[in-house]
Parts: sequence; structure tokens; C-alpha cells
Amino acid sequence: MVFNEGYNCWRIEKASKASVIIDAESYFEAFVLAAENATQSIFILGWDLDTRIKLRPSFNFPTLGDFLKSLVRKNSNLNIHILIWDFTFIYYSERQSPTQFKKDLSGEPQ
Repeated sequence: MVFNEGYNCWRIEKASKASVIIDAESYFEAFVLAAENATQSIFILGWDLDTRIKLRPSFNFPTLGDFLKSLVRKNSNLNIHILIWDFTFIYYSERQSPTQFKKDLSGEPQ
């Protein structure tokens, strides 16, 4: 078995429902709804995250970075854990570096 409860995972549970989300707009909408309902923690594991991502581009909605900061301001018990990976150098001019990502979320000067 890949997962061993108490060793490499917290616990093993059966899901009552699951879905595959392909479209970015649907994914971001599901993320926003889940994040707004989070009470203790949010885990984001992703490739090529950018705090400037517009989660709801057709609405006057904050960017990913501003949205996450607003969640923590509303709930001081909320912990947000983010695992980001560095990106390929060929995308350097188009991507936000992991260092800049951290600065944006921490409120450090740009």
C-alpha cells in the first residue's frame, strides 16, 4: 500500500464524492469557495503559482496574493501552507520568482 496511516499520512478516509476539474475558471471558483470556508488550514501544492493570478477575472475580485492575505486577516487561526517549485529559466520574463512570491505574501517591500 502506498499510504501507511500514521507513517506517511495522517489518516486514510473514504471520500463521499470527488470530481476532476479541468477548466481553470472552474478550478479557481472551487478553490475560492473552499478557501473561504476553511477554518484552520489551507494547503496549496502547485507548480508555477503567482500571487498576481486573477481568480475571478470577470469580477472585481482580488488577486491570489491579496485573497490569501484577506483570509488570514479575517481569521487569525487560519494557517496557509504553500509549496511552490522554482520554474524553468526559459519562463523567467513571464513568471513570478519564488522569492517575489514570498515577498508579496509577507508584505515585504517590493
